[in-house]
Amino acid sequence: MIHYTVVKKETLLKTPRFSVVHEALRSEEGADADFTYLDKPNAVAVLPIACDSAYLVEQYRHVVGSSLLEVPGGRIESGEQPEAAAHRELAEECSFSCGELLHVGTVVPMPSVTNEIIHVFLARSLRPVAAHPDPSEDSICVRKVELARLASLLREGSRIPPVDGFILYRILVNYYPNLLESSLERKSSNE
Repeated sequence: MIHYTVVKKETLLKTPRFSVVHEALRSEEGADADFTYLDKPNAVAVLPIACDSAYLVEQYRHVVGSSLLEVPGGRIESGEQPEAAAHRELAEECSFSCGELLHVGTVVPMPSVTNEIIHVFLARSLRPVAAHPDPSEDSICVRKVELARLASLLREGSRIPPVDGFILYRILVNYYPNLLESSLERKSSNE
């Protein structure tokens, strides 16, 4: 495995959401290489579940020209811990607080493009709170989805971005495995 040392690092573009960074690299053998990537703040994804339903957010994504169903979440603010960001995003996007917040793990969504790490949480024992939406996210609609339907949506690939699909699958496999098994059984009996 080749390991590189950063010889020079330069920010090519800085925006409020990310920076484009170029690095000149040198391997242990002396070979030079260049690498350009998106430098993004780490983020959280928090899936609220109550009884037999999950809460997703639907929002229009201009880049793909359609509305998508996503796991609630967002970036971790400077100096903020992932757990605090998960609680904040849960309140901002879904108007919930939770009595139980489980750290499910982390996801590195696109390691060849960005250094972002997403901390994944499962929120249970939900309580409604006063809405404090982020003004930049006024197009978000909370959608209650039965867990059994969620397994079907994942199988269909319906309007769920790949990273969100992986997060949902990971939570279902680890915390609700019977739902996936019954969904697969229904699919094979329909074929």
